[in-house]
Amino acid sequence: MKTRVNWIIDGSLEIEAETASDAEQIVADKLQHFIQSHPELTNDLGATAIQGQAIDENGDPLARSDLN
Repeated sequence: MKTRVNWIIDGSLEIEAETASDAEQIVADKLQHFIQSHPELTNDLGATAIQGQAIDENGDPLARSDLN
């Protein structure tokens, strides 16, 4: 029997950067490197997207205009 399984990986970290936009880019670069180093994420586990957004001290997403 074939069964489709949807999965989500959720994470959060604090990172030093000049701007929120820079922080997002640093994390995006690290994740991209990890994905490229582990092709089984896309080949075997079917990962199709990873996304993130900078958040404020209350955990609310920063508006795009607040990133610079």
